[in-house]
Formats: sequence, structure tokens, C-alpha cells
Amino acid sequence: MLTIITATLNAGAFLDRALASAAAQTGPVQHIVVDGGSSDETVAICRRHPAIDLIEVPGCSLYEAWNLGLARARSDAIMFLNADDELMLDAAKRVAAAFAADPDTDIFAGSAAFIDVDRPDANLPVLAAAPKGMLDVAQLAAGVPVINALAFRPRVFTRHGGFDTVYRVAGDRAFLLRLALLPEPPRVVATDAVLYRYYIHAGSLTLRSGLVARLRIARDHIALARTLLARDIEPSTALWLRHMKRRERVVALLRCLAARRWTEAWRFVRL
Repeated sequence: MLTIITATLNAGAFLDRALASAAAQTGPVQHIVVDGGSSDETVAICRRHPAIDLIEVPGCSLYEAWNLGLARARSDAIMFLNADDELMLDAAKRVAAAFAADPDTDIFAGSAAFIDVDRPDANLPVLAAAPKGMLDVAQLAAGVPVINALAFRPRVFTRHGGFDTVYRVAGDRAFLLRLALLPEPPRVVATDAVLYRYYIHAGSLTLRSGLVARLRIARDHIALARTLLARDIEPSTALWLRHMKRRERVVALLRCLAARRWTEAWRFVRL
């Protein structure tokens, strides 16, 4: 069985697509939805689907919601589905086949496609979640950590813990970097197949963020880089983390200056 975990907060405008993609999977599925206190029709939509395991925790953050979902999971494979995205129809089938074929596989990695709802004909890249069959530090530090195209055995979380809730938007990146930097990282088996589809729109948390959200991302990334750089890590890893820190500082500084937010710009200079 595949457990799918979704965190929601006022996601009613696009939630039906995500729920439909989970319900359409082949084989048994446990779909856990953790709602952080929606004031729109999100909870009502979920209640119209009796198969959904709905948990209502007003005020919980994204990664708190994911951790609550992990605690409720009762399957041998776990994936994370954002409320505004969708799983490909054969995702669960592919995950089940991969885990059955190799009991030593800890993570099954596919690819993720991106769709811009404002430019549906745009030729956007397809990103592999684990290039060359590994959790790549360069991608996780400088690129997009497409965690939604990964399927995990529960033992990954049992052994290495859940998501660090100190981060508002970088908890998935922090978790995958934590795994990648282990002396013996989890065993990954990769496929070129697309398992997940991201939708880019004005309300996207990270893919198309406004100034306030982008500055929050920058703070998270700078804090994460600092935390990891304080550890005894390989020079090549430190190089990528320093690059992430510098990039986020420059991006945030330029965004602040463009918006004439001088005090915030100065704060990023000092970070």
C-alpha cells in the first residue's frame, strides 16, 4: 500500500485535482490530508471523500503537517502530494513494482514535470529527483529538491527522523541534504519516468513567490547553509553550501532594493 500525505491550507481552488490523482492510483492507497486551519471550502471538499484520512490541526505548519502524516502512515511506501499538484496515474504502480523488486531499496526516485498554468504551452524542464541514482548535494543546494517525485520506505523516517519544523519552506531541502550527507546514505533506485506534476501559479509557495515569500525562502536557505557549514563536511559540499548562501543573500538584497525596503536589505547584508 502507498501512503500519500498532503498538507492543506485554503487550498479549495485547486484541491480537487490533487485528490483525484490520489484516488485514481492503482492498488490500495492511504491518503492522509492534514489541514492547518482552512477558512475556505478545503475541509468540506475533503469530507466529501470518505476514503481520505483527514486530520485538522489549526495553526500547524507544512512540515508539522507532514510529520503528523508520517505518524499516521501505515503502509510500506510514502509519498508527498502538494494540494495544488498531482501524481501521475501510474505512480503507485511503479513504486510498488520497484520496492517489490529490491527489498534493499530505501527510496524510489522518479522525475517531475512542471506546468505553468498561465503559459500551458511553455516548454518547461523535467527534473530528475535523484540524478545518476543518488541524492545529489549540488542539486539540493543549488537546484530544486523535487521531493514529491520520491517514494520512501517508512524505515527512512524511522532511522533518520522526520522534517525539521524550524524551517518554514526549506524543510524538504534540509531533510534531503541530511540524508545525502550521511556516511551511508539511503539506497536509491531511480527511473526516468515522470511520477509527479507540479503546477506553477500565482499562489505557489516556492515556484512563483511574491516578495514576502521569497524573502522567507532566502532566510530559510541561509539558515540551513549556516547550520550545515558548521559541521565537518567535505570541501566540495561546503563549496555548494557557500554558493547557496551567497546566492540567496544576493537575490534577497536585490529584491529588497527594488522594493525600496532599505531596512530589510541591510539585514540581508549582515546575514
